[in-house]
Amino acid sequence: MSKESNKNQYDEQLLSLGQGLKKLRKERGYSNYHKLAYDMDMIHSQYGAYENGKNLTMLTLLKILDFHKISLKDFVNEYVEG
Repeated sequence: MSKESNKNQYDEQLLSLGQGLKKLRKERGYSNYHKLAYDMDMIHSQYGAYENGKNLTMLTLLKILDFHKISLKDFVNEYVEG
């Protein structure tokens, strides 16, 4: 597998992860990411970028999931496709 196809695969996985974060946010009653980011004491543009597939650290993901009181395993199983 070439580096380019690996990058495309990772980009797709990040988009899927971001879509999962967006779905989780909406299910938890946040109609937009601005309010959620505010409640989490996070820069809203950064959180919005995560929902749009920007790379995030594992620590950031765990903090977001902790805020929502959901485990990494449950998040992946319930919200992330692929």
